Amino acid sequence: MSLKMKLVSMISAFVLVIGMLLIGVFAVNQAQVDMGGSITFNADDVYARVTGNVTKAQVAPEDLDVTYSATGTTGNPTAWENLNLEFDSYATPIVISITVENLSTERSLTVNLTDALTSSVPNLGKALQRDNGAYTSGTNITLDPKDNGTSTTTFTITLSVTDKNQSLTNAQFDYDLNLYDESVAPKEILEGFIFDDSGNLTSYTGTDSEVTVPSSYSMIGEPTTKSLYFETVDSTEEYMMTLVGITNFKLTTDDGEEYILDDFGDMVFSPDFESKFPCTLEYKDYSNVTFTTGSDYQVEGVVGAFIMNQTIQTVNLPDTIKNIGIYSFTTSTLNNITLPEGLISIGGSAFYGCSSLTSITLPSSLTSIYYGAFWDCEGLTSITLPSSLISIGKGAFKDCSGLTGKLDFSNCTSLTSIGEWAFYGCNDLTSITLPDSLMSIGERAFYQCSGLTSITLPDSLMSIGEYAFYGCSNLQPSTTDDNGVKYLGSEQNPYLVLWDGTGITNSSYTVNPDCKIICPSAFSGCDVLTSITLPEGLKSIGDYAFQDCSGLTTVDLSNCTSLTSIGMHAFRYCSGLTSITLPERLTSIGEYAFSSCSKLTEVIIDSEYVYTNATSRSACGYLFGNSSTTTVKVLTSLDDGTNSYITTNFTKGPTEVINGKNYTVYSK
Repeated sequence: MSLKMKLVSMISAFVLVIGMLLIGVFAVNQAQVDMGGSITFNADDVYARVTGNVTKAQVAPEDLDVTYSATGTTGNPTAWENLNLEFDSYATPIVISITVENLSTERSLTVNLTDALTSSVPNLGKALQRDNGAYTSGTNITLDPKDNGTSTTTFTITLSVTDKNQSLTNAQFDYDLNLYDESVAPKEILEGFIFDDSGNLTSYTGTDSEVTVPSSYSMIGEPTTKSLYFETVDSTEEYMMTLVGITNFKLTTDDGEEYILDDFGDMVFSPDFESKFPCTLEYKDYSNVTFTTGSDYQVEGVVGAFIMNQTIQTVNLPDTIKNIGIYSFTTSTLNNITLPEGLISIGGSAFYGCSSLTSITLPSSLTSIYYGAFWDCEGLTSITLPSSLISIGKGAFKDCSGLTGKLDFSNCTSLTSIGEWAFYGCNDLTSITLPDSLMSIGERAFYQCSGLTSITLPDSLMSIGEYAFYGCSNLQPSTTDDNGVKYLGSEQNPYLVLWDGTGITNSSYTVNPDCKIICPSAFSGCDVLTSITLPEGLKSIGDYAFQDCSGLTTVDLSNCTSLTSIGMHAFRYCSGLTSITLPERLTSIGEYAFSSCSKLTEVIIDSEYVYTNATSRSACGYLFGNSSTTTVKVLTSLDDGTNSYITTNFTKGPTEVINGKNYTVYSK
């Protein structure tokens, strides 16, 4: 490179550096901002010294070499006020150090530093430390008497600018330093309460009729680790009910499998619970721990705490509660409770059998009501469901026979499912309005709601479970055709729900062309039918819908371009059925859907996920069994070797072209 080129390169680099420096200076100039604030000392009968200083500020207020000593009751708080600090042009963080020394040789000193700002200041970063370690605002620190050698602690407050290009606005800071003598202001023991170290109230052993749950607590002592061996479910089931409040435990089966779980109660309700026996349960026992007032732990949940409590009537919950867990108030004498805003979920059987509970307000933050949450709360007369609600679990309001009048879900714009047995036996309900977001109604959801006269079903609905409206003897259908087939919903959006068995005399039947769902058992046992025409917009065929329709010979579903699911046993024992074509959009077929269709010789499958409900049970054998001549033709592109269910009990054959597509033929 020539000398001239080198000079040009050096000059360019120099200009670039100068430019970057100028940009940097310009960028940080915005940080040169005054801020004001104070640090207040609240002391109660202490004998202590407090000193402090400020470093790295462009203009130090007075070096804060201030000493505060007290040998008796201080009365009014003392403060370092009007600390007018200024960030330099480089936005160097400002560090305030405060050292507290216990001067007593006889008494412990409790101290904490609290960031008293209720909201953060834009562009102002704050950090708290104690003795160069992490520190949470407001945490109590105990300083032993001076002679014990642990009488000093230092808090460090670091104030910084988070974005050097932005000015600070309303840059005020405020800290409270609280000092008190533990012997004068002891922590109150929380009698009757047992918590865990995850913020859950797990037991209440007191006898008060009105209980106020604290929002926070501290612990004196350590929990002990215990283990229990369970041989079988039957021999230990009753004892397990006393353990529902256990959280954060480990279960080990005899074959060495380990499960680290959060909630014992939820494990009891898991589908594979019985498979875990015999097993060993390891858990923490907090019965020997003393719980006191304090801020070390925040109460966020209640798990099994008041199960079968026969003295409580009123429970006051703090605003910190997020979850009410399994069996929390089961079969108790509770008659009054206010659920706090911020509550997210109500667990399984949480209020089961609380027959004295007459009303409850569900907060606007609630998203989930789990299985049996209010089961058998026969004293409940009305319930308002919040717009935040996403799901209502199995049996959530089962046998709430006191619920009367209208049940309006229209405000629940996030609700997608109503679980099985959810309102089973609520026989005084007269009408129900469901939200446009609802996608499924579970089995027996409104079973034996004999007072129900009307229900509005939304267009969004994809499935209705078996016997969902069984025993709703006064429920008026939206339409009933000449064959006696009854539809719910509306004339524009009908759901084929009920069949009285007497109206259909013709061998063929055409379903209402606007029908979206054929509900469970709708045509079950109708052996008069030899053919049925199903509409293009049909979304689902329910469980047992055509079971025992022995006269059906052909069913063509290829035109049902919206059909996504066929329920279990849907065409079982249709002994005259010889062929069926499944549509491309189909995503699931229930177990035994075409089982015992002894003449079914050909099934054509286009859909990749058609067996999601039966992949673990030799799907083809389950779905199309009991026929020695059944042929299943699967789109070759779907037969990628991972679909082992295809080859179970079937023999792979040649490829066949159907409507321009290649199919692999499996025979049995």
